[in-house]
Amino acid sequence: MTRDDTTDEDFASTLALDLGDEDMVYLAGPEPVTRIVRVAPAQVQGSAMDGLFAARRRVHGSAGVPGLSGAVLHVGGWFVLWQEGPQAAVQAALQPSQRRQRYGTPRLIHRSVGPRTLAEPLALSITQWPEKPERFAERIEAIAAAAPQLQPQQVWRAFSEPCTLAGARPLLIPQRVAVLASDGQRSIEVARRLADRFDHPLVYRRFAGARPGSRDVGAAYLDLPLPAALLRVLAVSRRAFAHPLVHESLRHAGRLTLLVGTQETRAMELAVGVAAFLGRADLRPAIELVAESPDVGSFVAGFLRNRTGLAVSEVEGRPGDAQLLALLMGSRAA
Repeated sequence: MTRDDTTDEDFASTLALDLGDEDMVYLAGPEPVTRIVRVAPAQVQGSAMDGLFAARRRVHGSAGVPGLSGAVLHVGGWFVLWQEGPQAAVQAALQPSQRRQRYGTPRLIHRSVGPRTLAEPLALSITQWPEKPERFAERIEAIAAAAPQLQPQQVWRAFSEPCTLAGARPLLIPQRVAVLASDGQRSIEVARRLADRFDHPLVYRRFAGARPGSRDVGAAYLDLPLPAALLRVLAVSRRAFAHPLVHESLRHAGRLTLLVGTQETRAMELAVGVAAFLGRADLRPAIELVAESPDVGSFVAGFLRNRTGLAVSEVEGRPGDAQLLALLMGSRAA
Protein backbone atom coordinates (compact mmCIF):
# COMPACT_ATOMS: atom_id res chain seq x y z
CA MET A 1 0.00 0.00 0.00
CA THR A 2 1.47 3.38 -1.04
CA ARG A 3 0.25 6.93 -1.15
CA ASP A 4 -0.39 6.48 -4.88
CA ASP A 5 -3.21 3.99 -4.34
CA THR A 6 -4.77 4.96 -1.01
CA THR A 7 -6.10 7.98 0.86
CA ASP A 8 -5.76 9.43 4.35
CA GLU A 9 -9.13 7.87 5.17
CA ASP A 10 -7.89 4.45 4.06
CA PHE A 11 -4.95 4.72 6.41
CA ALA A 12 -7.21 5.85 9.24
CA SER A 13 -9.56 2.92 8.72
CA THR A 14 -6.66 0.43 8.69
CA LEU A 15 -4.97 1.65 11.87
CA ALA A 16 -5.61 -1.74 13.47
CA LEU A 17 -3.70 -3.69 10.81
CA ASP A 18 -0.80 -4.26 13.16
CA LEU A 19 -2.47 -3.36 16.46
CA GLY A 20 -4.69 -6.05 17.94
CA ASP A 21 -8.13 -5.11 19.23
CA GLU A 22 -6.89 -5.68 22.76
CA ASP A 23 -4.57 -2.70 22.44
CA MET A 24 -7.05 -0.18 21.08
CA VAL A 25 -8.08 2.80 23.19
CA TYR A 26 -11.47 2.72 24.90
CA LEU A 27 -13.00 6.11 25.52
CA ALA A 28 -14.51 6.87 28.90
CA GLY A 29 -17.80 8.64 29.31
CA PRO A 30 -18.46 12.09 30.84
CA GLU A 31 -20.94 10.96 33.51
CA PRO A 32 -19.84 11.67 37.10
CA VAL A 33 -18.64 8.63 39.00
CA THR A 34 -16.87 7.89 42.27
CA ARG A 35 -13.07 7.66 41.85
CA ILE A 36 -10.73 6.09 44.43
CA VAL A 37 -7.00 5.39 44.60
CA ARG A 38 -5.63 2.92 47.15
CA VAL A 39 -2.19 1.54 47.96
CA ALA A 40 -1.12 -1.66 49.69
CA PRO A 41 2.16 -3.50 50.27
CA ALA A 42 2.60 -6.24 47.65
CA GLN A 43 3.26 -9.83 48.61
CA VAL A 44 4.38 -11.14 45.23
CA GLN A 45 6.11 -14.45 44.70
CA GLY A 46 7.59 -14.79 41.25
CA SER A 47 6.87 -12.42 38.38
CA ALA A 48 4.92 -9.27 39.25
CA MET A 49 3.44 -9.23 35.73
CA ASP A 50 2.20 -12.81 36.13
CA GLY A 51 0.55 -11.73 39.38
CA LEU A 52 -1.23 -8.88 37.60
CA PHE A 53 -2.35 -11.23 34.82
CA ALA A 54 -3.87 -13.46 37.52
CA ALA A 55 -5.70 -10.44 38.99
CA ARG A 56 -7.03 -9.65 35.51
CA ARG A 57 -8.43 -13.17 35.20
CA ARG A 58 -10.15 -12.85 38.59
CA VAL A 59 -11.77 -9.56 37.59
CA HIS A 60 -13.30 -11.32 34.59
CA GLY A 61 -14.61 -14.01 36.94
CA SER A 62 -16.23 -13.95 40.36
CA ALA A 63 -14.21 -10.93 41.54
CA GLY A 64 -15.68 -8.63 38.90
CA VAL A 65 -18.01 -5.78 39.96
CA PRO A 66 -20.47 -4.57 37.28
CA GLY A 67 -19.85 -0.94 36.30
CA LEU A 68 -16.43 -0.79 37.96
CA SER A 69 -13.36 0.12 35.92
CA GLY A 70 -9.82 0.11 37.20
CA ALA A 71 -6.07 0.12 36.77
CA VAL A 72 -3.50 -1.60 38.96
CA LEU A 73 0.18 -0.73 39.26
CA HIS A 74 3.09 -2.60 40.82
CA VAL A 75 5.98 -0.35 41.84
CA GLY A 76 8.54 -0.32 44.64
CA GLY A 77 7.10 -3.39 46.36
CA TRP A 78 3.60 -1.86 46.49
CA PHE A 79 0.33 -2.09 44.60
CA VAL A 80 -1.58 1.03 43.54
CA LEU A 81 -5.23 0.49 42.60
CA TRP A 82 -7.24 3.19 40.81
CA GLN A 83 -10.97 2.43 40.44
CA GLU A 84 -13.96 4.32 39.09
CA GLY A 85 -17.66 3.60 38.91
CA PRO A 86 -21.09 4.20 40.44
CA GLN A 87 -20.99 4.69 44.19
CA ALA A 88 -22.52 1.25 44.84
CA ALA A 89 -19.88 -0.45 42.69
CA VAL A 90 -17.05 1.36 44.47
CA GLN A 91 -18.52 0.49 47.86
CA ALA A 92 -18.65 -3.16 46.81
CA ALA A 93 -14.97 -2.99 45.85
CA LEU A 94 -14.12 -1.53 49.24
CA GLN A 95 -15.63 -4.46 51.13
CA PRO A 96 -13.10 -6.75 52.86
CA SER A 97 -12.13 -9.75 50.77
CA GLN A 98 -10.76 -13.18 51.52
CA ARG A 99 -8.21 -12.50 48.78
CA ARG A 100 -6.61 -9.82 50.97
CA GLN A 101 -3.79 -12.28 51.85
CA ARG A 102 -2.22 -11.45 48.47
CA TYR A 103 -1.43 -7.96 49.72
CA GLY A 104 -1.39 -5.94 52.90
CA THR A 105 -4.20 -3.80 54.23
CA PRO A 106 -5.10 -1.20 51.57
CA ARG A 107 -4.96 2.48 52.40
CA LEU A 108 -7.34 4.92 50.76
CA ILE A 109 -5.32 7.82 49.33
CA HIS A 110 -7.89 9.62 47.19
CA ARG A 111 -11.67 9.69 46.86
CA SER A 112 -13.65 12.09 44.69
CA VAL A 113 -16.59 12.39 42.33
CA GLY A 114 -16.00 13.48 38.74
CA PRO A 115 -15.75 12.37 35.11
CA ARG A 116 -14.73 8.80 34.43
CA THR A 117 -11.24 8.42 32.97
CA LEU A 118 -10.91 4.62 32.99
CA ALA A 119 -13.11 2.41 30.85
CA GLU A 120 -11.62 -1.09 31.17
CA PRO A 121 -12.33 -3.55 34.01
CA LEU A 122 -8.64 -3.70 34.93
CA ALA A 123 -5.69 -2.24 33.01
CA LEU A 124 -2.26 -3.39 34.19
CA SER A 125 1.00 -1.51 34.67
CA ILE A 126 4.44 -2.08 36.18
CA THR A 127 7.14 0.50 36.87
CA GLN A 128 10.52 -1.21 37.13
CA TRP A 129 12.27 1.26 39.39
CA PRO A 130 14.45 -0.15 42.22
CA GLU A 131 12.88 1.96 44.93
CA LYS A 132 13.01 0.48 48.40
CA PRO A 133 9.58 -0.12 49.97
CA GLU A 134 10.50 2.23 52.82
CA ARG A 135 11.28 5.04 50.37
CA PHE A 136 8.00 4.37 48.56
CA ALA A 137 6.19 4.56 51.91
CA GLU A 138 7.65 8.06 52.40
CA ARG A 139 6.38 8.99 48.96
CA ILE A 140 2.93 7.74 49.92
CA GLU A 141 2.77 10.23 52.79
CA ALA A 142 3.70 13.17 50.56
CA ILE A 143 1.18 12.19 47.87
CA ALA A 144 -1.57 11.52 50.42
CA ALA A 145 -1.12 15.01 51.88
CA ALA A 146 -1.68 16.57 48.44
CA ALA A 147 -4.29 14.09 47.18
CA PRO A 148 -7.42 16.09 48.17
CA GLN A 149 -6.38 18.83 45.72
CA LEU A 150 -5.53 16.40 42.90
CA GLN A 151 -7.42 14.47 40.26
CA PRO A 152 -7.05 10.66 40.40
CA GLN A 153 -4.94 10.59 37.25
CA GLN A 154 -2.50 13.02 38.89
CA VAL A 155 -2.26 10.77 41.93
CA TRP A 156 -1.66 7.81 39.59
CA ARG A 157 1.12 9.61 37.73
CA ALA A 158 2.80 10.61 40.99
CA PHE A 159 2.94 6.96 42.03
CA SER A 160 3.71 5.40 38.66
CA GLU A 161 6.37 7.83 37.36
CA PRO A 162 8.75 8.75 40.20
CA CYS A 163 11.46 11.24 39.35
CA THR A 164 14.82 9.46 39.33
CA LEU A 165 16.89 12.48 40.39
CA ALA A 166 18.08 12.71 43.99
CA GLY A 167 16.02 15.01 46.19
CA ALA A 168 13.18 15.43 43.68
CA ARG A 169 9.76 16.28 45.12
CA PRO A 170 7.20 13.44 44.83
CA LEU A 171 4.78 15.58 42.80
CA LEU A 172 7.41 17.14 40.54
CA ILE A 173 6.40 17.07 36.86
CA PRO A 174 9.48 17.62 34.69
CA GLN A 175 9.34 19.24 31.28
CA ARG A 176 8.36 16.32 29.06
CA VAL A 177 9.15 15.27 25.53
CA ALA A 178 7.90 12.03 24.02
CA VAL A 179 9.80 9.91 21.51
CA LEU A 180 7.55 7.70 19.35
CA ALA A 181 8.84 5.43 16.61
CA SER A 182 7.07 3.64 13.79
CA ASP A 183 9.54 0.74 13.84
CA GLY A 184 9.39 -1.63 16.80
CA GLN A 185 11.50 -0.66 19.81
CA ARG A 186 13.55 2.10 18.18
CA SER A 187 12.30 4.80 20.57
CA ILE A 188 13.39 2.76 23.59
CA GLU A 189 16.75 2.05 21.97
CA VAL A 190 17.25 5.81 21.59
CA ALA A 191 16.37 6.39 25.26
CA ARG A 192 18.78 3.62 26.29
CA ARG A 193 21.64 5.26 24.41
CA LEU A 194 20.86 8.64 25.98
CA ALA A 195 20.80 7.01 29.43
CA ASP A 196 24.21 5.49 28.79
CA ARG A 197 25.55 8.78 27.43
CA PHE A 198 24.52 10.77 30.51
CA ASP A 199 24.94 7.91 33.01
CA HIS A 200 21.37 8.25 34.29
CA PRO A 201 18.97 5.37 34.94
CA LEU A 202 16.35 4.37 32.40
CA VAL A 203 13.06 3.35 34.02
CA TYR A 204 11.20 0.61 32.18
CA ARG A 205 7.43 0.31 32.25
CA ARG A 206 5.06 -2.45 31.14
CA PHE A 207 1.38 -2.12 30.25
CA ALA A 208 -1.40 -4.55 29.41
CA GLY A 209 -5.06 -4.09 28.62
CA ALA A 210 -8.04 -5.71 30.32
CA ARG A 211 -8.76 -8.34 27.70
CA PRO A 212 -7.80 -11.84 28.96
CA GLY A 213 -4.82 -13.21 27.08
CA SER A 214 -3.66 -9.84 25.69
CA ARG A 215 0.08 -9.41 26.03
CA ASP A 216 2.02 -6.63 27.69
CA VAL A 217 3.82 -3.82 25.87
CA GLY A 218 6.74 -1.62 26.84
CA ALA A 219 7.74 1.99 27.42
CA ALA A 220 10.51 3.74 29.33
CA TYR A 221 11.52 7.16 30.62
CA LEU A 222 14.69 9.02 31.45
CA ASP A 223 15.17 12.14 33.62
CA LEU A 224 17.98 14.52 32.60
CA PRO A 225 19.07 17.52 34.73
CA LEU A 226 19.89 19.86 31.84
CA PRO A 227 21.04 23.46 32.48
CA ALA A 228 17.86 25.03 31.13
CA ALA A 229 15.37 22.66 32.76
CA LEU A 230 14.74 19.20 34.10
CA LEU A 231 13.83 17.14 31.04
CA ARG A 232 11.95 13.85 31.01
CA VAL A 233 12.27 11.79 27.84
CA LEU A 234 9.31 9.43 27.43
CA ALA A 235 10.09 6.59 25.02
CA VAL A 236 7.06 4.65 23.81
CA SER A 237 7.12 1.58 21.59
CA ARG A 238 4.79 1.50 18.61
CA ARG A 239 2.44 -1.04 20.18
CA ALA A 240 2.46 0.61 23.60
CA PHE A 241 1.29 3.92 22.16
CA ALA A 242 -2.27 2.60 21.81
CA HIS A 243 -2.59 1.87 25.55
CA PRO A 244 -4.80 4.36 27.46
CA LEU A 245 -2.47 4.45 30.48
CA VAL A 246 0.37 5.44 28.15
CA HIS A 247 -1.79 8.32 26.95
CA GLU A 248 -2.09 9.49 30.55
CA SER A 249 1.72 9.71 30.68
CA LEU A 250 1.85 11.67 27.44
CA ARG A 251 -0.65 14.37 28.41
CA HIS A 252 2.05 16.67 29.78
CA ALA A 253 4.46 16.22 26.88
CA GLY A 254 5.15 19.61 25.34
CA ARG A 255 6.95 18.07 22.37
CA LEU A 256 6.45 14.92 20.32
CA THR A 257 9.42 13.61 18.38
CA LEU A 258 8.30 11.05 15.82
CA LEU A 259 10.90 8.71 14.35
CA VAL A 260 9.62 7.15 11.13
CA GLY A 261 11.43 4.60 9.02
CA THR A 262 11.09 3.64 5.38
CA GLN A 263 7.90 1.55 5.72
CA GLU A 264 5.09 3.91 4.81
CA THR A 265 2.26 1.82 6.25
CA ARG A 266 3.83 1.65 9.70
CA ALA A 267 4.67 5.34 9.57
CA MET A 268 1.07 6.17 8.76
CA GLU A 269 -0.25 3.88 11.49
CA LEU A 270 1.78 5.93 13.96
CA ALA A 271 0.62 9.21 12.42
CA VAL A 272 -3.05 8.20 12.56
CA GLY A 273 -2.70 7.18 16.20
CA VAL A 274 -0.96 10.44 17.12
CA ALA A 275 -3.61 12.55 15.35
CA ALA A 276 -6.42 10.66 17.07
CA PHE A 277 -4.79 10.98 20.49
CA LEU A 278 -4.19 14.72 20.12
CA GLY A 279 -7.76 15.25 18.96
CA ARG A 280 -9.30 13.36 21.90
CA ALA A 281 -7.02 14.92 24.50
CA ASP A 282 -7.27 18.43 22.97
CA LEU A 283 -3.49 18.84 23.11
CA ARG A 284 -1.28 21.05 20.93
CA PRO A 285 2.34 20.02 21.45
CA ALA A 286 5.23 20.87 19.17
CA ILE A 287 5.79 18.05 16.66
CA GLU A 288 9.18 17.13 15.25
CA LEU A 289 9.24 14.50 12.50
CA VAL A 290 12.52 12.67 11.90
CA ALA A 291 12.25 10.61 8.72
CA GLU A 292 14.78 8.32 7.09
CA SER A 293 12.90 8.56 3.78
CA PRO A 294 12.15 12.08 2.43
CA ASP A 295 9.08 10.79 0.57
CA VAL A 296 7.63 9.02 3.61
CA GLY A 297 8.44 11.97 5.83
CA SER A 298 6.77 14.46 3.50
CA PHE A 299 3.61 12.35 3.25
CA VAL A 300 3.36 11.77 7.02
CA ALA A 301 4.04 15.44 7.81
CA GLY A 302 1.31 16.53 5.39
CA PHE A 303 -1.15 14.11 6.94
CA LEU A 304 -0.40 15.37 10.47
CA ARG A 305 -0.72 19.02 9.44
CA ASN A 306 -4.08 18.36 7.79
CA ARG A 307 -5.47 16.28 10.65
CA THR A 308 -4.22 18.28 13.63
CA GLY A 309 -3.81 21.81 12.31
CA LEU A 310 -0.40 21.90 13.99
CA ALA A 311 2.97 22.88 12.58
CA VAL A 312 5.22 19.89 11.94
CA SER A 313 8.98 20.38 11.68
CA GLU A 314 10.81 17.92 9.45
CA VAL A 315 14.31 16.49 9.76
CA GLU A 316 15.68 14.04 7.21
CA GLY A 317 18.06 11.19 7.90
CA ARG A 318 19.00 9.29 11.04
CA PRO A 319 20.51 11.81 13.49
CA GLY A 320 23.15 10.88 16.01
CA ASP A 321 22.52 11.02 19.73
CA ALA A 322 23.83 14.57 20.15
CA GLN A 323 21.64 15.93 17.35
CA LEU A 324 18.66 13.96 18.57
CA LEU A 325 19.03 15.35 22.09
CA ALA A 326 19.14 18.85 20.59
CA LEU A 327 15.89 18.09 18.77
CA LEU A 328 14.28 16.85 21.98
CA MET A 329 15.22 20.14 23.62
CA GLY A 330 13.66 22.09 20.77
CA SER A 331 16.84 23.08 18.98
CA ARG A 332 18.18 21.97 15.63
CA ALA A 333 21.73 22.65 16.69
CA ALA A 334 23.86 19.51 17.10
